[in-house]
Amino acid sequence: MKLCRVFVCGILAGCFLVNCSGSSRIRSSGSNSLQVKEFAFCRSVENRQPSGTGRNFPSNVGRVYFWTKIYGADRPTEIKHVWYYENERWLEIPLTIKSISYRTWSYFTIRPELIGKWHVQVENEHGNVLGKYSFKIK
Repeated sequence: MKLCRVFVCGILAGCFLVNCSGSSRIRSSGSNSLQVKEFAFCRSVENRQPSGTGRNFPSNVGRVYFWTKIYGADRPTEIKHVWYYENERWLEIPLTIKSISYRTWSYFTIRPELIGKWHVQVENEHGNVLGKYSFKIK
């Protein structure tokens, strides 16, 4: 399976890095059994592990990463990290889970004026919420 890296900058000052497969259609029979085993908000990801973790970040943080460890995919499966600011949907990032236990992450570049409550929902390929996790920008 061909792998690629895609870098995208959103109009709302959000930037993210996504791994994707060369296939345009992802099949899965096990998306209902997916579980978020671990998660972290952090300042960076190093060697596929979160670094500088926290739930409160200053307004000049720059990027906030959302790192997840997903368990239960019996074949390549798509999930989404959906970022919300003050309960308004800002960004949706598709990610491909490629094994039974898989670490993946996305990030959002925080502008200093975006102070307040944030949360990220992890959704399976059918839009079912696997988890909702929050952090604050102070």
